[in-house]
Formats: sequence, structure tokens, C-alpha cells
Amino acid sequence: MTLHQDTSDLSNLPENLHLAILNALPDGLCFSDLKGRILFWSQAAEQISGFTTAEAMSSRKPEQVLSYSDSDGHPIAAPSFELAQTMQQNCFIRHKNGFHLPVQVRRIPLLSPIGAPLGVLDIFTSRAKASSHHELHDVDTTHASGTVLSANELVDMVAHAIHRQEKTAAPAGFLLVKIDNLAEQSRRYGPAAAQRLISLVVETALRCMHRDSWCGQWNDGLILMVLTGHGEAETQKLADRLRSLIKSSQFRWWGEVIDVQVTVGTTLVHKNDAPDHLIRRLERALASQSPATAR
Repeated sequence: MTLHQDTSDLSNLPENLHLAILNALPDGLCFSDLKGRILFWSQAAEQISGFTTAEAMSSRKPEQVLSYSDSDGHPIAAPSFELAQTMQQNCFIRHKNGFHLPVQVRRIPLLSPIGAPLGVLDIFTSRAKASSHHELHDVDTTHASGTVLSANELVDMVAHAIHRQEKTAAPAGFLLVKIDNLAEQSRRYGPAAAQRLISLVVETALRCMHRDSWCGQWNDGLILMVLTGHGEAETQKLADRLRSLIKSSQFRWWGEVIDVQVTVGTTLVHKNDAPDHLIRRLERALASQSPATAR
């Protein structure tokens, strides 16, 4: 049995259909020729890396546009062309702004119809697999120093921070933030108002954080913050500042001002720590705080 492609309606399709299909994919796509020059850079690659198509394709040093590293920040060398087909690895990609994001990368060789090598296709996929309930789509990142991640990406960064402190003694602090009376606000004003409140707190947190720090929505409306380079004093100072800024903020919803206050739990990396242990400790720290303490 022979399968044939139906071409009866192809005349009505745009000439750049294939390009539109590639740009619709959520994975970042980068095609490099045998000299390493970037010849294709998808829209998802722009969103993930921060580098525009023009910047990527005009770069004289493509390795500065697309580079991978392990959890210690050590560069991961690209495999030889012969091994590229089997290359699939969890690692980190360097964003244009300097921070690192967890991705899964695949390298696939592209061949001509006669089998001659043409170059390599890099496919880098965000390792975020959280549901949309734990993702933030309306956060204003203007003037933000930190980076918004999904719940699954935050777990990766907690593990990264623990590993980094064990290897380099670089401190890291962690905050778990709860919006007081969020459930009541949701019942009174609706779930859209509650989600916007969460985004407001995240936006405020982003402006408090240093570069190479991360935050995002955790579960049950909680917000998790991973702070690199923060010892105990710096972590507590940021928690106090966040409480103060949120308390002084005015949130308006359909003309009505909603009073917003938060409770914050903090912790640091302990000896022989693990992500699940640290997060449970952080949850206990939050539970030990009362709304009155946060105020």
C-alpha cells in the first residue's frame, strides 16, 4: 500500500507555512551549519533565551547565544556530530540577562537527501510541567531583578541552590509567602481577583530580589522564593521588606481597594539537605507564623 500526500488544497496555503509551524512549537529550535553559524532561531528560542532572532543569527560567537551548563555552572561541550543523534540531557541554558534556566536539550543531525551532513538542530525544552494553575501569565516584570518560574522549575532551582552551597559554600535563602485571607478574597471578589493578588505579590517580590534569584506560584496560592547569595540576615531583611511593601500597596479591583497583607516563612540550607526536606521545613516555618507576626 502506498501513501500519498493530498496536495489538492496546497495552492491556497501561504508560502511560509513551514516557518509558521516551526514557530508555533513551544520548544526552542536552533539550526547551526557545519561552521557553527546559527541559520534558524525560532520564536520559542527567543522567549526562552531572551536573544532575538536578529541577535542570534548575526552573532559572531554563537556559543555565547546558545550555551549549556551543569548544575555547578560548568559549561557542557557540544557532542561530536557522530554522537549528536543520541544526545539528550537535562541541563541549564544561559539567558541573555545572565541567569540560568533548567531545560532538556536534544541535538539532532540534519542530512541532505543523499546523506551529506548539513548541520545540527538543537531543541531545548523548558522542564516546567506544572499545570496552568501554578503558572503566572500576567506578571509585570518591568524593573524586575528576579525571574518567574513554574512550580516544577522552582523545585529544580531549590536543588540547584542546595548543591551549589554544598560545593562552593555560596549561601542561599528561601521564603514561602502566604497571602492572608486569600480564600476569603476569592469568595468575595472571584478567583480572577485572587489570581491577580498572587501576581501582585510576585511582582513586588521580583523587585526586591537580586539577579539569579527566582520565585513563582507554589501550591494553594503560596509563593516560593529562592534567593542566591542570601545568608540568614539578608533573607530575614528581604522578608521584612516584602511584608512592608505589600502592606503599603493598594490593590484595586473594580473600583474597590482590597487590603493585602502576607505571612512569610524563611529557612536556609541545612547540612545534608534535600529539596523535599527543605520545602517541608519552609512550610513548618510558615505555619509557625501568625498573620499578626507578619504585620
